[in-house]
Amino acid sequence: MNPKFQHRVIRFVAFLLLGILVVWISQSMVLKPINARESQVVKSVCTIASPSNANQLLEQGNARYQQGQFAEALDCWQQAEKRYQAAGDRDRVVISQINQAQAQQDLGLYPRACQTLLRAFGVEAQDCRQFTSDQKINLVQTLKAQPDSLTRATGLRSLGDVLRAIGNLDLSQTTLQLSLGQVNRLQASQEMGAINLSLGNTAYAFSTRYQDLYLRTQNQADAVTALEKAKTAIAYYQQVISQSTLPIQQIQAQLNQLNLLIDVERWLQELWQQPAAVSGWPQLQPHIEALDQIQAQQTKQLTLIQTQIEQLNPGRATIDLRINFSHSLSQLKQVVAKANPFIFRRALDLPSWSAIAQQLTAAVREAQRLQNMRAEAYALGYLGQLYQQTQQWSGAQTLTQQAIRLAQSVNAAEIAYQWAAQLGDIFQSQGNSKAAIAAYSTAVELLKSVRNDLLTLDSDIQFSFRDTVEPIYRKLVALLIPVDGKPDQAALQQALNTIDYLQKAELENFLQCNLLVPTVTLNTVVEVNDPQAAVIYPIILDDRLEIIVKLPNQPLQHQRSSVNRKTLEATLKELQTYLRQRDSGVDFQPAASQLYRWLIEPIEPYLHPNQTKTLVFVLDGSLRNVPMAVLYHSPPGSDSGKYLIEEYAIAITPGLSLLGPKRLESQQLNALVAGLTLPRQLTINDRQFNFAPLPNVKAEVQTIETALQQRVKALLDQTPGNEFTTERFRNKLQSFPYSIVHLATHGQFSSNPQETFIVTASGEPIYVNDLQDLLQAKRENTSGTIELIVFSACQTAEGDSRAALGMAGVAVRSGASSTLASLWSVDDQSTALLMQHFYKTLVNNTRKVNKAELLRRAQLLLLHSPANTDHPNYSHPYYWAPFVLIGNWL
Repeated sequence: MNPKFQHRVIRFVAFLLLGILVVWISQSMVLKPINARESQVVKSVCTIASPSNANQLLEQGNARYQQGQFAEALDCWQQAEKRYQAAGDRDRVVISQINQAQAQQDLGLYPRACQTLLRAFGVEAQDCRQFTSDQKINLVQTLKAQPDSLTRATGLRSLGDVLRAIGNLDLSQTTLQLSLGQVNRLQASQEMGAINLSLGNTAYAFSTRYQDLYLRTQNQADAVTALEKAKTAIAYYQQVISQSTLPIQQIQAQLNQLNLLIDVERWLQELWQQPAAVSGWPQLQPHIEALDQIQAQQTKQLTLIQTQIEQLNPGRATIDLRINFSHSLSQLKQVVAKANPFIFRRALDLPSWSAIAQQLTAAVREAQRLQNMRAEAYALGYLGQLYQQTQQWSGAQTLTQQAIRLAQSVNAAEIAYQWAAQLGDIFQSQGNSKAAIAAYSTAVELLKSVRNDLLTLDSDIQFSFRDTVEPIYRKLVALLIPVDGKPDQAALQQALNTIDYLQKAELENFLQCNLLVPTVTLNTVVEVNDPQAAVIYPIILDDRLEIIVKLPNQPLQHQRSSVNRKTLEATLKELQTYLRQRDSGVDFQPAASQLYRWLIEPIEPYLHPNQTKTLVFVLDGSLRNVPMAVLYHSPPGSDSGKYLIEEYAIAITPGLSLLGPKRLESQQLNALVAGLTLPRQLTINDRQFNFAPLPNVKAEVQTIETALQQRVKALLDQTPGNEFTTERFRNKLQSFPYSIVHLATHGQFSSNPQETFIVTASGEPIYVNDLQDLLQAKRENTSGTIELIVFSACQTAEGDSRAALGMAGVAVRSGASSTLASLWSVDDQSTALLMQHFYKTLVNNTRKVNKAELLRRAQLLLLHSPANTDHPNYSHPYYWAPFVLIGNWL
């Protein structure tokens, strides 16, 4: 498991006191297997009959919570709430609800915890993962109107913590500031430390988000922001350390600060390996030097922290601190081993492994005394990891298997999947592929069961695909399709299913919602509805590119290209950059030809021109960022090359399933068209977006009106009565069952949902979650579904290696059978011409040609259209290649 993720899990535990993570190392440093204590889950239920005993229920909940019996504590507090409600004790009702929310957080039920806290503030139940912009504004106004009280201030702090966990960092920060304001007015100094600690944790989460964002975008401003947010977090922690009268808060702040500095240094070490980062290092240097001074002071306090922990009374919080401190020391030793003098300069005499073991051993004993079964599962698993690191395979296997059994005995799949993956690593290291496949398969199954809970959390902290989930899936696929063997049909199908689970989990994590269970598979569509289609599944592994092809009524075919991930992704990035620069004079064809040789050439024997008319790609990873239409090759005996689009219609699907195989019938066409011709400037998440005018959008709208005759409702700019605003767009969607929604406006698809949006005439962005809300309301208020949604002027965020995830997310979540979108913002004159031809042929589609072929014909019109007085030469792929059809291509 990736060390960065391990660190993040521990950090998150420190933030919210979630779970117990135990690692034990013998003082002699000789690792020996230990037997897992036989544990049974004892369900405690609050059964006090008298309504007068609400206070006892509250205390029983506290006792069970300290034992790690979160479900039982929740039950007690829910019963207490009912009795306080009956007694009219509003303040204690709120206290019960705040306690319930804490137990729900520990159970991983973050949306439910958020709703519980909103109830405490008199806010009607909402899905806290899907706040629209208006709902956020209304919520803040409601929270500001709350009367000052220590109970409500505590509730606001708890709500801020939950919002951070869900990933809504802006709203988390706002809520915590409101809590701080109440505490200041009440002069309740005892609560001040807890709020500053939470504010520091939110700033820490901001820093982590910008660290990860920089690694995806290479935007220097993101790197600077990451360091600035880190300094902000430290400032809050320093306030707690210097002002709090509670030792446990002071220790927690010191540990969070230590973890933050370790995290930042590890990130900077990664940046130092990138030429682009090194060239921008002078911008980062002042921030690095400031953090360097802080870490120099921090590391002098390690002995003091240990002494402070020893002086605390035994209990669950003390266990967390011991574990957090011990793990921080372990991480610090690893970071120091890779120390770069250009980053942090330190001369440390760190505690020995034996000293760290003493802290962990004390934590283990206390966890056992409290009968915390989850702690045991963590302990055994991390013990197994230590044996794995020292290559003591037998002990590693035994401990890890015990950890899995214990985690499953308490229904902790979110723990068990980690150890199942670790067991796969252990078997693979010993060359036992069969056992490794079984272990990884178990991990994947466990992930399927726990995914619904994990996807509700902020992906930057809790469910990092790059660091944890993705490697598990790809390790399994690599074993199912071995380099030195030929996989059978069952192995190939399992490999496809595994990648499909990964892509679905990635989309769900991006959208923070469950996707509908598919009722139609690609295989069914190909074999029943379109026997002239071939489905191509490229799978990116570290050392190769695997390609699986599904043809109608034939077994799966398999080929391989011996290109490693690093080389493939460098070529994809190069091609993506070249295609966006039509006037640079850079030749993109070598990269496009190389990609063709890797992806298409190995499977050419399976693609028969007389039988295969449409290629449907289930793209993996960075392949999503490049249009397959632009792949280029020179056929045998030809002096000139051809693009892939010249031979096949092309479609993209984000998974092995579709929303439905229904064709779009021309007689049923009616469209809602919204357009914007005006330039717009927006500031989102401290980032400036400048969009140029789109003067030809008006012609594009008129083209659609002409093609569909009277079956179009158009909203354009700020036209009185037909202005393109969010409210009017919503009203029109709900008033009529449109089969097509066409959006000819500025917009961006990004790997960040908060930067995935379209722009209205008023300059207001409609974010992906808001768009989902609008389209969902349409489906609830009118009959029929949206068959096609078009984003003709949007673009994927340049430099964001996962930006196409936003496009796929919008396509899936819109509920439309098909989505037509652009990978980059195209000349709006050529776009108008392409759309004119697409809609004209769509309306006159008497031969029932599929949408992928209609798009192909429109693209070829631009590719082969000579320059004239009306337009320049559009043969460069910049003009026609970015348009991709996602979903149902029929």
